[in-house]
Amino acid sequence: MAVRYFSLLCCLGLAFTAQAQDCSRPIPGTNMQLREKDAETQEFPPGSKVGFTCVIGYTPAGGSPSSVCTGGVWTPVTLTCERKSCGSPGDVLHGHIEYHDGTEFGDTAEVICDEGYKLVGRSQLSCGDQGWKGRLPVCEVTKCEPPPQIADGVYYPESEIYEYRESIQYTCSKDFSLVGSKYRSCSGTGTFEPEAPTCSNIKCPNPEVENGDRYGGYKPSYKYKDTVQHKCTTGYTPIGDDVSTCGPDGKWSPPLLRCEPKNCSQPVGGSNMALEDKTVQIFPHGSSVTFVCKDDFVPEGNAVIKCMNGDWSRLELTCKTKSCSQPVGGSNMALEDKTVQIFPHGSSVTFACIDDFDPEGNAVIKCMNGDWSRLELTCKRTTKPPKTTKGPVTVGPGGKGDGDDKTESGGGNDTARDAGIALAVVALVVAVLVLVGILRSKKKKQGKRPSVGP
Repeated sequence: MAVRYFSLLCCLGLAFTAQAQDCSRPIPGTNMQLREKDAETQEFPPGSKVGFTCVIGYTPAGGSPSSVCTGGVWTPVTLTCERKSCGSPGDVLHGHIEYHDGTEFGDTAEVICDEGYKLVGRSQLSCGDQGWKGRLPVCEVTKCEPPPQIADGVYYPESEIYEYRESIQYTCSKDFSLVGSKYRSCSGTGTFEPEAPTCSNIKCPNPEVENGDRYGGYKPSYKYKDTVQHKCTTGYTPIGDDVSTCGPDGKWSPPLLRCEPKNCSQPVGGSNMALEDKTVQIFPHGSSVTFVCKDDFVPEGNAVIKCMNGDWSRLELTCKTKSCSQPVGGSNMALEDKTVQIFPHGSSVTFACIDDFDPEGNAVIKCMNGDWSRLELTCKRTTKPPKTTKGPVTVGPGGKGDGDDKTESGGGNDTARDAGIALAVVALVVAVLVLVGILRSKKKKQGKRPSVGP
């Protein structure tokens, strides 16, 4: 029992000791600090209460700013602090504000004036604890001092001061030309732009174009900025622009038109021919080219043509084949060999007369450069002496036997001659058969005759 009481007393003592423990100075949260009256104390007895505030540039955004020391530990602080916002610094006439990061504490902004206006004041603004620091600058219109006059010329209107975008105009004295811009304006930098012109007595030479005609800008003399127009005469090609202007250096710009004879493109020849040189594509005026015939062809006529003002002269060359096709002979004749169709240069062929025709003249012709030589052969009908044939002896009208001599003309019909021969053969066979029959009959009769006794 005594032990139980002792343990209870010990627990009570420990609890009392814990409740009586001091707290050290609390650590502030993000962007906050202890109140000034609490910042000097290092130790706080149990039950002490401290308060927190937001640091400069930050403002409370909710939560309790207080904490209590309990058993040597501070209760949690729920206060939150956020950056202060400076909002807009205002509007800038003839300008605008650019915010680099934002409009909260520590951010910066820059005032930029419109073109033709200059800034009066500081261009940079910064957001502080109490708002934007410094005075908002203003944008004032840019002004230009009057420029100096130019030699042999004047400008107008004249004024003691010119505001942004106000312009002046220049003119030159008689016989002088204005070189440069006629107008200048007061720029945003406080100076006139572009550069001041000059007045010069500029003349350009008479614009003559060889092989060309002028069709615009006729004048006795030409000064700065005068223009002329040219075109080339027929047969010539223009090189460059047809319009030129007298420049500030006394020269025509762009350079005057050049007229050159027209070139010729690569020509195309006739059949069975080609150019000697096929590498050239463009041929200048006056140049010549030569054509050559292909293999197995021979040239005839002039093979050279000339380029004249963009056109080629007439090509007189023709290319004839060296080979000959199968020739055709005259009447009553034919080639000895009809199987060949194409005959090379230098080859020969022979013609022969058909049956019953005799040759007269040279039967051979020769292929020379695609043409056959003249055929001198002629075929005349054959003339032969008469032939006689013996036929069987028969009595015919007039006391003459059909077997008498018959005359056959060498120029008679072949069919009639063959028929006569056939009849003669038949008659001969019949005669032989008759003779054999007679001999047999005689032998039989001799065998049947009775014998004579003594």
